[in-house]
Amino acid sequence: MKKFLKWTGITLGSLVGLLLIAGIVIYFGTEARLTKKYEIGVKPFTLYSDSNTVAAGRQLGNGVAVCTHCHGDDLGGKVVIDAPVGFVAAPNITSGEGSVVRDFKDSDWVRVLHHGVAPDGRPLVIMPAEDYQNLSIEEINSLVSWVKSMPPVNRPSQPSSFTMLGRVLFAFGVLPKLPAEVIDHNVPIPPTAVPGVNPTYGHHLALTAGCVGCHGPTFSGGQIPGTPPDWPAAANISQDTKTGIGSWSEADFIRALREGMRPDGRTLDTLMPWKNTRLMKDDDLRALYLFLKTIPAKPFGGR
Repeated sequence: MKKFLKWTGITLGSLVGLLLIAGIVIYFGTEARLTKKYEIGVKPFTLYSDSNTVAAGRQLGNGVAVCTHCHGDDLGGKVVIDAPVGFVAAPNITSGEGSVVRDFKDSDWVRVLHHGVAPDGRPLVIMPAEDYQNLSIEEINSLVSWVKSMPPVNRPSQPSSFTMLGRVLFAFGVLPKLPAEVIDHNVPIPPTAVPGVNPTYGHHLALTAGCVGCHGPTFSGGQIPGTPPDWPAAANISQDTKTGIGSWSEADFIRALREGMRPDGRTLDTLMPWKNTRLMKDDDLRALYLFLKTIPAKPFGGR
């Protein structure tokens, strides 16, 4: 009996030791990724601003890039995730006290929007730079001009943090990689997208609005990577007529993005930012609809 207890103690002690070592390896491995410094060279960029530029940025930031969905209607920051995996808050990006952008140079905005990297080189956690890589320099300028025109909000920006569970899931690829880890930093800023009621401009809007991030590369929806099991799945917006939007008319589509209402009367989940997309221009919604009409049908859940 004593021998059994002895070997049981040795076994349990060994397991605890291995878990401790694994925890240390995971902690420092994920910390290295979270604190890595990226050297991002940015071509000279000088902001210009006038009333038309600010108005264009307001339209882009509210209706397409949906900045307010994370940073709040006043852009003063708000909590995005508070879960067992960790705490993530979008920071204050006004000119007020507690803002993270008060000392930004013009080139820093490009680093953040196009590369997902802070001015000091560290990677940002949930900044959708993969989507914003599709912004032209003119769109970046208008977006930043609008942000800078917003009234100052005096609210401290809250730092993001991972729990040990979050670090384990991050280390094993269950949580998504950081934007800076997946972005090709050598891709140049694209030329200006020419607005028009056509699939090409609709594709630009779909990329910029982050449709791929939630609905997946094939737009067939499903569980968003890294979200809790009870998190609402993204809808299928491919041309599948059973689970997608293949049978939707243009009017059905515009109503969904304007009123948050499906053709059958069901309300869209608020995680779908229809309160932002309702601010899109009529022609932009038509262009987006035309682009989605080109997406092959795929059953729900394949992303």
